[in-house]
Amino acid sequence: MKKETDSPLRRPKLSGSRVIVCQYFRQLSSLLNGQVTLLESLQNLSLQTDYPAFQPVAQDVSRTVEAGNPFSEALQRYPTIFSADIVAMVRAGESNGQLTALLVQASQSLEKRLSLILRIQAALFYPALVLSVTLLLSLVITTTVLPNFVEIFRSSSMPLPWATVVLMHVTDAVGSFWFWLAVLGLGLIAYPFARHWLTSQRGQIAVETVIWKTPGLGPLAKYSALSTYCLVLENLITSGVYLPESVEIAAAASGSGLLIADAPKLKLAIEDGQSPSEHYLRAPHLYPPSLGHMVRAAEESSHLAIAFSSVAQWFSQELDFRIELLRAMIEPVLMAVVGSMVAFVVLAIFLPLYSNLSALGG
Repeated sequence: MKKETDSPLRRPKLSGSRVIVCQYFRQLSSLLNGQVTLLESLQNLSLQTDYPAFQPVAQDVSRTVEAGNPFSEALQRYPTIFSADIVAMVRAGESNGQLTALLVQASQSLEKRLSLILRIQAALFYPALVLSVTLLLSLVITTTVLPNFVEIFRSSSMPLPWATVVLMHVTDAVGSFWFWLAVLGLGLIAYPFARHWLTSQRGQIAVETVIWKTPGLGPLAKYSALSTYCLVLENLITSGVYLPESVEIAAAASGSGLLIADAPKLKLAIEDGQSPSEHYLRAPHLYPPSLGHMVRAAEESSHLAIAFSSVAQWFSQELDFRIELLRAMIEPVLMAVVGSMVAFVVLAIFLPLYSNLSALGG
C-alpha cells in the first residue's frame, strides 16, 4: 500500500504557484487578524475558486487541520507548493503561540520575494523578446527570401566573397530536411543527459558559477539569491527557528546552487561554535564582505535578525540599481547584435551583385 505522501495530489504542478501561495497567505493572515479562527479561515479559503487548480490543495489542507493535525504538517504535504522556510515559520508559530503574527510575517515575506522575481522577469523580458523576434525573422528570411539569391549566385561564374559563401551554406542548411532531422535527433539524444547534469548539484554549481561571472547578468543573479537568502534568514531567526537549520532552509529558498552547496559547511561551522560572520568573511566569492561585517556587528549586539533585514534591504536596493544598469546596457548591445546581422546579410547579398553589375558595365 502506498503512503499518503506518494499520492499524485501531494505533488501537484501549479502554474504561477508563487502568486497563488502569496495570495493564499495574505488572505489567511487578514482573516486571522479579523479574529476568525484558523480552521474557519482555512475552510473559507478552500471554498474560493479564483484558482481552480489550487482548490483541491486548499481543501486538503483544511481537512487535515480539521482532523486535528498541525497546520505546518498540512502544508508539509505539498513541498512543491509551500516552501520549507514557510513551513518552518508556521511550525515555530505553533510552538511559541504566535501563529497569527508569523503568518502575517510569512505573507509579507512571500510578497517581497514575489516582487523580487517579478522585477527580474520584467528586466529580462525585453531582451528575450527582441532576440526571439530577431531569430524568428532571420529564420523566415533564410527560408523564403535568400534561396532566390542563392540560385542567382550559383549560376554566376564569378568568385564570391566569403560572406556570401557562408550565407549560402547557412541557407542550404536551414532549408534542408536532413539538417532539421539531425538537429532533432541530436536534441533528443542530448536532452536526457543535459537535464540530468543541469539538475545535479555539480551541474547547477557549474552553470551558476558561469552566470555569476557574466557581466551584467551575474550581479543580477547573485544579488537576487542573496536578497532572498537574507530575507528568509531574518524571518526564520525572528520566528525562533534553530540557526543551523535556518541557514540550510534559507539557502534552499534562495534557489542558488552555490549557496545550497555551502550551507552544510556553514551549518557545521555554527554547530562547532563558530560565528556565521567568520564563515561569510572566509568565502568572499559567495558572500559580499558587507554581509560578514554587518553580521559580526550584530553578533556582538545580539540583533542578528535586524542585521539580516538590513542586508536584505541593501541587496534589494543594489538589485534595483543593477536592473536599471542592465536595461541601460542591453539596448545598445541588442542594437549592435541586430545591426551586425543585418549588415552581414546585406553585404553578403549586394557585394556579388555589385561585382556582377561592374563586370557587365566593364
